[in-house]
Amino acid sequence: MKKILIMSEGDPTRDPRPNRFIQHFSQNNSVHVLSDYPVVMPGVVSYSFKQYLSTDNKIKNKKNKRINIEFIIKPVRLALGIMKVWWFIFCYFIGSLSFLYPEKTLLVRKVAKNDYDLIISHDLTLLPLAFEIKAQKTRIILDAREYHPLNYQDQWFWRLEKKPFLLMLCRKYLHQCDMILTVSRGIADTYHQRWGVRPEVFMSLPDSFAIIPQMPKGKIHLIHHGWPSRSRQIELMIYMMDYVDERFSLDLMLLPGTDSYWDQLVNLVSTRKNVRIIPPVKMQDIIPTIKKYDIGVFIVPPVNLNLKYSLPNKLFEFIQARLAVAIGPSPEMQEIVKKFHCGLISEDFSPKTMAELLNRQTNESIFLLKMNADIAANELNNGKSFNALESLLKDLWKPDMRT
Repeated sequence: MKKILIMSEGDPTRDPRPNRFIQHFSQNNSVHVLSDYPVVMPGVVSYSFKQYLSTDNKIKNKKNKRINIEFIIKPVRLALGIMKVWWFIFCYFIGSLSFLYPEKTLLVRKVAKNDYDLIISHDLTLLPLAFEIKAQKTRIILDAREYHPLNYQDQWFWRLEKKPFLLMLCRKYLHQCDMILTVSRGIADTYHQRWGVRPEVFMSLPDSFAIIPQMPKGKIHLIHHGWPSRSRQIELMIYMMDYVDERFSLDLMLLPGTDSYWDQLVNLVSTRKNVRIIPPVKMQDIIPTIKKYDIGVFIVPPVNLNLKYSLPNKLFEFIQARLAVAIGPSPEMQEIVKKFHCGLISEDFSPKTMAELLNRQTNESIFLLKMNADIAANELNNGKSFNALESLLKDLWKPDMRT
């Protein structure tokens, strides 16, 4: 039995990837979790930087009347972000990067007394704290789910505020990690080309579910779920519904936003009869909820490197729910879809092209794709992926395994 610390900036009860790590490793190890939010899971010790504040997730499909203050918030955030970069530079040169998080220092000192065998950080920005906690025997794994220095490269605001900070973190810590994981081969290759490290690909696969594929009946129901980030251009899937025939309807199961982009999506949906926004469900309920649909849709233009090489949770959740998949020509996703013949791949990322592809489908052709998704689901689940990771971990404590 190992003593393992899992670190996450977000809420591990709502973030699928950290949650799966906690669930898996807590079966046979002593697992502690250090995150911004408290974690209540059997047998898990939780350390949280702040208390979780619940929010009202009710969706109102009407125009939001609040005053938009983004023009005030963004300059303030930018100024604070630039100050943080210069503070990081100062900490970097005096050799004490823990100064970056003065409000977290006391808790980190307490956690460091636990003498961990393994620390898994799900965020690059937590690596300074991970190395403060590290004991001599401790091995550190970075789960670099994305290529962090280019995460929102399409947004000038992010490039000024975050990018320099992330580049310096990569320069300081990547070579000190004992193992690096990431979600796709394209992102792994980018890390290798830029920094000389060799991440292991660990796809974001869901639990296995016993679901029987169903033939479409009546309307053909499309589903998309996730976070409505401006970079993901959710509006393209809404525009797509202007070109499909009357057989199709689209549900968007989105986490509510608080910015002008969310208002834009709500307004676009309100003017269309074949699209609606539905409330999100708990992470563990996603697959049981979406299994009633026919096709999972995700059109995401490659506006930044991470979206280009995206291999997201939702793709595998579509497959595990035994849905046909409809995607644009994203290289990593289309490799999965082609391998299992479980979906449709449009020639480009335009709404009209995808709509025309959907219009050519029949109930029978969609059912065949759902049957192929059933075959794929038996392979693409986290049981098999964690077995592969455990094989890698067996040699982690050998000196020659250090990245």
